[in-house]
Amino acid sequence: MHDQDFIHNGKKLINPLDSVVKCLQLGADVCHLDHIGQVYQKFGIDQHGLRKEDVEGTDRQNWASAQRICAKKARTCLQELRTCRDAHQERTLGIELYLSICVDYIDIFLSVSLTLRERVVLASKVSFFFRIWKLWFHHGDHGVGGNTKKLTLQECFVSNQCYLDVQLSCHFVVLLIRYFRDGFSHLPVPLNLTGSDSCEIFFSKVGGMQGMERAYDFQELVGCANTVNHLVAIEYGPNGLQFGRAHNKQCNIWANLHPLKHEQSLADLGDYSALNTDEDFVSALKEGLKAAQAQLKVLNMAPSSYARNKRWFCCLGWSRGRIQSTGHMWLPKNLSPAKMAMVRLMDAVGHSFAILLRGLTMHIT
Repeated sequence: MHDQDFIHNGKKLINPLDSVVKCLQLGADVCHLDHIGQVYQKFGIDQHGLRKEDVEGTDRQNWASAQRICAKKARTCLQELRTCRDAHQERTLGIELYLSICVDYIDIFLSVSLTLRERVVLASKVSFFFRIWKLWFHHGDHGVGGNTKKLTLQECFVSNQCYLDVQLSCHFVVLLIRYFRDGFSHLPVPLNLTGSDSCEIFFSKVGGMQGMERAYDFQELVGCANTVNHLVAIEYGPNGLQFGRAHNKQCNIWANLHPLKHEQSLADLGDYSALNTDEDFVSALKEGLKAAQAQLKVLNMAPSSYARNKRWFCCLGWSRGRIQSTGHMWLPKNLSPAKMAMVRLMDAVGHSFAILLRGLTMHIT
């Protein structure tokens, strides 16, 4: 199993909104940070919860800012901009749905209420959303909404690195939950501790100790082990003393932005009752696929007339047929050698995930 840090991925999903070379295109709608700027100007801080640094986009490593942009308050304001009946009405459907996908991705790791099955559904939804969106640039109907310009992946889609990292991360979540279910069912799945953030916190603590330099060797690390253990003992437990990060921009504030409601209960990440078998996983993955399809249909991202009856678009509901019964999802037959090599690389990384999806890819119509 291989994981891409979800914090870095979250920032990479938000950063294209403020790019000078990209303008994310979802059907007839675009996603840009200007929409967030309009929310900041037209609504009060108690309504949107944003800060000036969030709309200026000066720090692309600001994780707290990325979380505030995705928060429910900001998305509610975007919806009001779209549905108002005056001169301030804006076309914000694209960025609303894009941010909702970003929210789904963050919720997989940081939600305080979602069950393990719901997280598998979201992992499938996010993965399939980006896969179908990318496919749309090759075989989609780009004339939706009266568009006449040529749309390319380089200008209108997230970077290839971001796309692959998110795919790997979603695969990893499903594999990790399945791994814990089979081998460590007495333990909860620590999704919030995945990625490299825990390592960065540890090495930052060691480097910040008195007498230690930022660059240290293994012998020096062993020498301060006793002090590290004392710090862990102080922090242990629900009433332990928590030491803050060096910068607030590095903190996970998702739980503060989305506190538990009265009707919600705290998630039990050690409850595998809804995922007892691999068939339960396949059922959850199918549910995520349908959710991704539903959002893309809202954006009118239909295939072009020449591709409407092709196999790789059959699963979208615009035509009948079955997906190829292979481990590849929506794999055209005319891939170039370079693209085929990339697909095989993805297969090698997510082989176990492909096995889980085999029932899905063979039976969806």
